[in-house]
Amino acid sequence: MIFLKKEKFDVCFEFLNKAELLCEQSLTYKTLTLSNFATYYRKLNKPKKALKYLQTSLKIELANNCQHNIQDTHLNLCAVLSSLNRHEEVSSFYIGLITYSPQRHLSPRRNYTRKHLRRKIH
Repeated sequence: MIFLKKEKFDVCFEFLNKAELLCEQSLTYKTLTLSNFATYYRKLNKPKKALKYLQTSLKIELANNCQHNIQDTHLNLCAVLSSLNRHEEVSSFYIGLITYSPQRHLSPRRNYTRKHLRRKIH
């Protein structure tokens, strides 16, 4: 991602493709690489493509109970959806972000209502 910050997009894309090949055996690294692809496409002002990578990452994380990157994925989804003016969807991912917060001691398996979240947080 250093090359992305330096706006060396071709080199960044090459490394992301290599990372994708190398992370086939690790779901944690796979979801992280998908999030990095999303960041790459956000930087190129292609939010729809970024959204697809984030949705894939979240799908893998939820299906396999991968907790390591899920907060970052939710946060990135909020940013991308906001840039696409899909603000109603942002609120649901924001609640997901709170739900998976380790500081809040909430169970990631439970479907929380907004009323329950307010009670648990305060």
